[in-house]
Amino acid sequence: MERIGLSVLIAEDDPSNREMLLCMCRDLFSCQCDAVGDGMEAVNKCKGSAYDVVILDHHMPKLDGKNAAFRIKSEGVSQDAYTIVISGDTNALSGVCEESSSINSILYKPFMLNELHSKLSFAANKRRV
Repeated sequence: MERIGLSVLIAEDDPSNREMLLCMCRDLFSCQCDAVGDGMEAVNKCKGSAYDVVILDHHMPKLDGKNAAFRIKSEGVSQDAYTIVISGDTNALSGVCEESSSINSILYKPFMLNELHSKLSFAANKRRV
């Protein structure tokens, strides 16, 4: 698979899922990655670093992925970051990309490696434009 090389923040409360995402992004796609365990940590981490992509689990403690994406974009924290929300609930985020400019893409669990690659490639191409 193509090496993408973006800076990525992963916000996932499940340690196994967080590690899996880290390995995929870092080892397979050559992305520079940071990871946190909840949405509030993601917002705070974005205040100190500029990320190309922020991947947020939908259901997290303290602040869910949808609201974390909103805060990251609306508070001027990382307005240019491409945000991907990951969810196992296909109904919970139905229509959210159309309604909200804070979420750029949704990835439904379980997902295939090529689906993540496609979304990261899209974000990389968008950064180049």
